This record gives sequence, C-alpha cells and structure tokens, in this order.
Amino acid sequence: MRWLAPFHPSTAAVAGVAVHAWWHGYTYLCLAHHASLSFYTLDDEAPTPTGCEAAPVRVRQVRLHARVLAMEAVRRARGPDALLVLTDHPTPRLVRIEPRGTWDVHTVQVWDLHLAGRTAAELGLGLAVELEGADGAPGRWVLAHVYTGQVRLLSLDTKQNWDARLDDVVLIASVVLARKPSTPAMLALLTVSTAAASQGQPVLTFHTIHAARHALRPVPWSDAEPSSSVPIPDADAFGAHYLVALPADAGGGVLLFCEHSVFFVPPPTIAARGVGTKPAPKRARPSPPALQHTSLAQGGQVVAACVLPTSMYPVLYAMADGSLFVMQGPWAPSAGAARFDVRCLARGLSVPAGPHALTPLSDQIVVLASATSDSHLGLVDRGWHSIHTWPHAGPVLDLAIAAPAAGPAAPPRLLRACGAPPAYCLQLLSHALPTMLHAEGAAPECIDLYACHTPSPSGLHTTALVAVYTHEAHVYDASLVLRSAVAGRVVYAAGVGGHPLLVTRTHIEWQDKTWAPEAEVVAAYAAGDHVLIGLHGGRVVLLRASASTGLTVVSEQVLRAEVACVWLGDDVLVGLWDASVIRLAVPTLHTKQTWTQVAPSVPSCVLLHAWVPESPPGLVLGTVDGRVLVLDGETVAHSLQLRGSRVRCEPCALDVLGLRGTGLLLGTRTDAGLLYAVGGQWQYSPWPAHGVDALVRVYLPRSPALHCAVLAHARLTLHSVTGVQQDHVTTAPLGAEAPTSVSLASEHAVVALWDEDATRGRVALCDRRSLEHRAEMVLPVPERPSCVHVARINETEHVFLGTGYVTTAGTAPTSGRVIVGRLDGTHIEMLGALDVPGHVLGVAYVPHYIVAAVDAQVHTYAWDADARCLHPVARWGCAFMASCIAAHESTIVVGDAMHSLTVLHIEADGTLRELARDLDPYWTTAVGIYDVAGQEYVGADIAMNMFVAQRLALPESAPREAWSHVMRRTTAFHYGDMVNRLVRASEGCVYVGAAAGGVGMLTDLAPHDAQVLGYLQEALASETCSVDGVPWAVWRTLRTDTREAPPLGVIDGEFVRGFLTCDEAQRASILTAAQRLAHDAACREALHETALRSLLSRLP
Repeated sequence: MRWLAPFHPSTAAVAGVAVHAWWHGYTYLCLAHHASLSFYTLDDEAPTPTGCEAAPVRVRQVRLHARVLAMEAVRRARGPDALLVLTDHPTPRLVRIEPRGTWDVHTVQVWDLHLAGRTAAELGLGLAVELEGADGAPGRWVLAHVYTGQVRLLSLDTKQNWDARLDDVVLIASVVLARKPSTPAMLALLTVSTAAASQGQPVLTFHTIHAARHALRPVPWSDAEPSSSVPIPDADAFGAHYLVALPADAGGGVLLFCEHSVFFVPPPTIAARGVGTKPAPKRARPSPPALQHTSLAQGGQVVAACVLPTSMYPVLYAMADGSLFVMQGPWAPSAGAARFDVRCLARGLSVPAGPHALTPLSDQIVVLASATSDSHLGLVDRGWHSIHTWPHAGPVLDLAIAAPAAGPAAPPRLLRACGAPPAYCLQLLSHALPTMLHAEGAAPECIDLYACHTPSPSGLHTTALVAVYTHEAHVYDASLVLRSAVAGRVVYAAGVGGHPLLVTRTHIEWQDKTWAPEAEVVAAYAAGDHVLIGLHGGRVVLLRASASTGLTVVSEQVLRAEVACVWLGDDVLVGLWDASVIRLAVPTLHTKQTWTQVAPSVPSCVLLHAWVPESPPGLVLGTVDGRVLVLDGETVAHSLQLRGSRVRCEPCALDVLGLRGTGLLLGTRTDAGLLYAVGGQWQYSPWPAHGVDALVRVYLPRSPALHCAVLAHARLTLHSVTGVQQDHVTTAPLGAEAPTSVSLASEHAVVALWDEDATRGRVALCDRRSLEHRAEMVLPVPERPSCVHVARINETEHVFLGTGYVTTAGTAPTSGRVIVGRLDGTHIEMLGALDVPGHVLGVAYVPHYIVAAVDAQVHTYAWDADARCLHPVARWGCAFMASCIAAHESTIVVGDAMHSLTVLHIEADGTLRELARDLDPYWTTAVGIYDVAGQEYVGADIAMNMFVAQRLALPESAPREAWSHVMRRTTAFHYGDMVNRLVRASEGCVYVGAAAGGVGMLTDLAPHDAQVLGYLQEALASETCSVDGVPWAVWRTLRTDTREAPPLGVIDGEFVRGFLTCDEAQRASILTAAQRLAHDAACREALHETALRSLLSRLP
C-alpha cells in the first residue's frame, strides 16, 4: 500500500470571479485552481477565520474530485450570488455552489452533461452565462459546450435542461447576449462553416432558444439579408476567434475579435421588435447596417476579454503574447471604420488561462488567472498595477532532488525546471518557515551563539548576543552591533539580573564576580535569579545570583551517572549519559521522578513544555544524534529526526503567527526549525537556510514578532518569522529559454536550455544552492538539447547530453548527437560526441555504458576515454517511441509511448535483454524505478493515471530466473494531472512533477499504518461527499480508452487528512464506520482520534 501526498500544491489558476453577499454579507474573490476553489477577502474589514487582516486573505479552500474547466458567477438581485463550476472528470458536470453558515459552502444542484459516444470539444470549451435577467423572462440561461456539435442549455429558474445540436459542428466561441425587457434570450455563436460557399471559414450567427423543441432557431442578422450569418469580410473572417457580449445599457451586441481587426456587431433587428412580430414590408426594409470595425496595430490572438463596469463600458483584452489592451467605444452602429480608442496597458504580463481568466471585480480592479505564470489582482488605470500576486511558475518540465530527505522532519529540497512561453525558470522547492532578514554581519570561525534576556514590565528583552569562538566570545547587542569581547571558551551564556552570565569549563562570570567549581563544568542553565550547573562526576549545583553576595550555592546533589544536560523551571530536569532523565525539586534538588533510559541516545537538552495552555507540561528531550522526543506521561507521543548533532530547544509563543499555544524552536549543528501542534497534529517547519550552526530567540522592545538570531555559513543574521506556511521557493528566471532537462552534480545543477525563437541551445552550469549562473557550453545552431545526465566516472563528474538537430521550424528532429563532457571546477569541457540517426529523447549512464533513447530504439555506447570517442554497442527496438528512460545500476526502464513500460537489463558486454513488459499498454508520459529489490517500476500515461507494476516472482523450483517476464500492477489510480516527470528519491519513494505546477510524492507505508488508513479512507468515502458530487473512488478510478479499474493500493493523503477538518459529529460518524470495517483489535484500537492525529503527523 502506498501513500500519495502533495509536496508542493498545484498553483495553476483557471478562472477568477467575485461573489457578492457571501459570508457575513461581504464580497469575496473565488480563484479556481486545477482541482480546487480558493476564496479570498476583498475588503480589509471583512472578517477572517483568524481575525481581521489586510485583504486578500484566503478564508476557505474547497477541494474538488474533478478538474475545473470554467467558472462563472450568477448575479442575484437578492441574496448571495451563485457560483457555476464546469468540471470534466469522470464525466462533464456543471455544479451550482452557494454559501452556507460561516466559511462553508453547499451544492445546490449538479447537472451531468455526459453524452455517450460524443467526441470531446477541442475549441470553444466552457460556459456562457446570460449577463442580466429581464422582467418577464423565463429565467437566466446558461450555455455549456463540452462536446463537438452539441451545446447544453440550462435555465436556472425554470429548471429546463436539454441538449441542442449545432448546424456547424465546430464551435469556436459563444456568448449569451444581454437583453432588454420583452426581448428573447439570444445566443451569438462563432462556428466553422460547413456550407459549400463558405466551408472552413468562421461565421458569426445569432440564435434564439426554442425551449419547446429543444433547439436553437437561427435569427437573420438583418431583414435585408436572407442569410443568418453576419457578413464579415473574408480577409478578416478567417482570423475570427473571440466574442465579447456587451451590456444591454451599451446597446447589446457583441465584439468580434479577428487576428488584425475587431468588429462591433449590433444585435439582430428581431431583438428590437421582439418574438412573433412580422418583418417590415419589403419596400420599407432598410439596407443592411454597416459593421463598425477598426484595425489593430498589433495583431494576434485574444485569449481573454471582459467589459469594465463603468459608464462607457471599456473592453479589456489580453493577448497570447502577454500584452494587455483596453478598448473604448462608443458602441453604436456606423458606417466604415470606427474611432475606437485602443491603448496598451502592459506587455510581458501573464497569459490568461482561457476566456474565463480575465474578470472585473469593480470598475478598476481586475483578476487575471494564469495556468502558465503568476496570477494577479490588478488595478487598471492609465496602466496596469499589480496589487497582489499568486505565484505560479508553469508546468513542471523536469525534476531533480537537490538535497535528500533526512526523515519526516527534514523534507528534501527539489530542483524544478518549469514554465511556458515566454517565461521559464528554475526553482528550488522546500518546506520552510517564511522569514524576513533585518540585519547581518560576518562572523568568521564562530562556532556557537547564545542570547541574554532581561525581564521588563512589557515582557522579556534581549540585551546581548554572545558569539562563541574557540578562545574568546564577542558580545553583540540585539541589532548585531559588536559591544565587547571576552577571553576564554564560553560553553553557555544567559541573562541574569539584567547582566550577561558567561559560563566556561572552569568558572562562571557574572557582573564583576566569579564562581569557580572544583570539577569541570559540563552543562548550565539559568532562569530568573537562579543558575543550575552540571559538573563532571555526576554532580548538579543550584546557585543564586545576588548583586550583593554574588553567586552562592543553594543546594547540590550527586547523581548516579554523568550529567549530559540540565534545565531549570518550576522543577529541575537533568539528562544523564545513561540515556535517563531525572526530575528534581527546587530548591532542595530531591528526586521527584525518573525516566529510565527514555532516550535512544545521550540527551543534549531536556525541558518540560505545555503545547497548549490548558494541558499539563510534558517532557521533551533532544539527543546528540539529532532526534527529538515528545512524551505524554511515560510514552512517546511524537518523535522526529533532524540532521546534525546536539539538539537545542527553546519555547516560543505562537499567537504572533496566528496560531494557538506554544511551539519549540529546534536547532542542531546543521538544521533548525519550529515544532508545533495544530488541532492535535504535530507539524514541523524547517528554517529556510541549510547549514544552520545555531539559532536563538531574540526579544525586541515594542515588537511582538518572533525574531531569531541565526549563525550560518560564518555569518550572523537577524530574522523575523512571518508565519508557519511550509512552501519555500527560490526562483531563477530563464526568460524565453526552455529548461528541457536538469541533472545534479556535487556542487552544481546542469541545465539543458533551448530558445525556440533564436533556435539556440546551450548547457548551463548553476550553483545548486543559490541557482546562480556559473558557466555554459553553447551548442552549434540549430541543435536542441533534449536530455542531460550527470554521472561520476573514476572520481570525475561527467555530463552526458542528448540532442536533436532542428532543420525546419515546427518539425521534429530526425537526427541528433550523444555528447560527452566533463565538469572541471566551474567549467564544462566537451570530450567527444557521436551523431545518431534520430532524436535523442533520453540519456543515462550505467556502469561502463551510456544508454540513450533514440526515437524508436534504445542504444548502448561504450566510452573510450583515451581516444575520446563513443562506440555503438547494441540496440533494442520499441513498439512506437522510446519517449523516456530511467536507469539504476544495470536495469533500464523504457517508457514506450504505445506499450507502457518495458524493463531491460544491460549485460556485461553491453547488449540489452528484455526482462519484463507491462501488459496494459497506453500512451506513456513518464517512467521510474520504484523498488529495485521488489522489482517494482512506476509509470504514468496521458490519461493522467499512475501505476506501479511489479514482476511476478517465480516459484523456488524455477531453474534460472527468480522473476517472471509477466508484470502485475500493485498500485493503480487516477492522479488527476498530466505527469511529466517521475524522480526516484529512495527505495519505495518517488516524486511526481505535473503539468499544473504541482509536485506530489508516492511512498511506501508500513503494513499496520496502511491497514488503519485504509479503513479510515473507506469510511471517509462512505460518510462524506465532495462539493461536486463525485465520490472519491470514482475520482481515483483509472480510466483509459481500453480499461477502467478502481483505485488499487493507494492511500490518498490529501483526502484522508480531510478527516481532521470535519466537525466533531462527522469525525465520530467516520470513526464508527472505520471501526466497523476493521477486523482485528489492533486496528480498532488505532482508529481513535488521538492515535490517528499522531499517525498523520508522522507522515509526509
């Protein structure tokens, strides 16, 4: 059983609309992402779940079991607006959503739009909603187009719902016209004509809705013309592609955008006369009205447009190249060219995701939703001014693991190559605390850091920071200004009575007084006016600090083992070298409690900590090997593993971060972060920088923020922590150069880059931590680098590159090269290359051989280092196309575009032998090696499915092989997004890069955990329902053109964690159902809320 969880969310946006009179009567922005809806405040005074904050603040996120195609809001004169969401999985549906209660939504109605045997539409996909209601009208109409040649018409008030056939099969664009009272509902359709005289040419026609016959009735645009189509000049008609409906106050009608011009088309004359009226007498018929049009200085394709709600109704439109324009009327029929005022507001903006991705929220505020770049909330005035940005880097093109995970507490850093024309980038992804830098300074050879605090009427105040060196210590103020230096090796420092207390191995200094013990000091801790000292020989001494008497002994105690660490609060805690912890009374130091061998290794810090105010404090201890244990009584409630040694802990209040309770700042010699609990579930947010030597809390006057001083990379820095969100992204823009492939060397990232416009390819060398450019190797024009791989041969890092020669723009390469290079410091040296008869789509190195996917074949090459040349060794033929490969030792997995995945073995002589083949072929997009020992391999297909296929084990009596050529699928499910890349992190763990920008993770679960979560998942699926009405099992069902199978072997982490957000009654119902499903007592015992919260907190 596998655990599927998101590592980085899908940030592509599809549409954005404003919904009025929702929660508390305020207006909110709804931003539709790939498979979810996010609601944001638009008013600074609007309440939020955590209090009033500056807008926009996300107040609600709604997960859907489907992908969002389009979204529109239906305005209502009374009551809240209705939200219409068009989805496409497993069948097209239209969902009507309205608010309920506080921060909740409910589904009013779901329309199933499925038509068996129909082909999905490729153009004009989406929704068209009637702009305004009218007196006496039968209801507001909605048009949905998801199948070629058909549209669905729905009346929101009369509940009519039927399909209408189109005269012209291909629909390019559609709108529902705004109407005045006593006029019929009317549609404008831009279709590809099938008439003999205009076949293949886009035509604009108007139609009324014939509800009784479930049909669309064509309406002549003019009484003087027998044809129902608008007479657009042929030169413009072939470039027609977009429609905008104008408000009724502007006369109705539509704007028709062509490639180099725009036409204002008034509504048909029948709209003015009404339904059922007779046409005017022949002699009285006017000549057809002249179309008002203007030429566009910049031609191109309009992706999205909207009408701004001002008195002149200007039209804002966005182009496919990222340009944004505003067009001003007047919108009235006239002869000849029009005097439209067209102004460019911005260039190089994000490209909207589609027709529903540019929406006005007011007369000047607009939301731009993009699936390929950042989404924006912008102000339209004399130009474009971005008010708020939702970051999105575009589809994931490639993925690499920049730093491996060291347990759940230290998630990996991933290098992601992503983007779409015209903006690409590299990104480092990690889960980290968001911080802000305030001050910094150099601290060469500094080895440790301590903070000295002084109590004041307003709370604690940091008076000094002590930076420890080998033979001295530097004392800084809280702004990192150096104040003094003291001699000697300091092992502990704190503030006592408003003065720094400095502890060395031999003595303690405070003010002008010194206290020298008989034995070596091994640990110290100060609180209030008391100081606790641990001495060599197992002795602990409690001192009192007084301005008159100095440091005096209060009491002392000899313990059974050497002292490792001490802590002083209402009681005393002492961690011993025998992995035990003893609790002593203050001030007598008499033993109150003992935890015998509670630590897995020697404790480095201990404390009593209450995570929430009403709970009793429990023991928390860190160890010298980087582990942290949280105890509930005598049992371990939570544990995590940090990288580095000697954990240090410091409590911090979480209210300044918008959370309740108290967390712990943790630090080792490598890692640092914040451990906290939310709703009974443990969370850990690492510090964004790696290589942290020390982290201490800093209290600044008149500042309630959480400040920290950090020692890292020989620098001392002061930061404020601004939240606990876990997504941390470092971005390096690449402009128009597409990163086709990335691979990691020990110190650098090697990136293959291709500029389509300049037909130029190169290989760039970047720092793998900062992504700064270091060097490059430019390829001869025109040669497209398609794949890159870094491997170490004889202690030298080599670069292997696969390319394809580009001969004609827009055509696929028919030949290419396999290139071998060497990393020499910060330079790439080309060693040799070999021309190959095909486009190299994948390259990898296995011991002694280079493997390349070349069109429909897999080739192996031997590298002669002395002669600097490649020698072909063997080849193996695919069924269609070797689109992707993955290698580990002598095993190669090939993604055949038509035959799923095939497992090959490289023999000692370089020949290829087929080991196994998946027997359920479909168009493969990515493959990977999941578990070498278990002979399991992972793949993904174009239907957005993922699977793990395993070779069947043969009986022990088999003469030669232990594994069969036949494979069976141990895991199969619908992932919900197009998977572009699968990267192996470790045995039984892969990361998934997808088209909507998200990164997911698939990893093995322990058998008991899998059983427990399987029961919980089944109970959740039966007891809850998603907003779109799609059951979980239906959403995750694997579907291709030839097969349909329910989800197998997967626990959906995002779905299962939804249990934590259910209300108390729902959780009780879910647990009852899960316990009823469980067959053994151990699982039933684990199916309780506390145990489940603990289990879910341990999972990534």
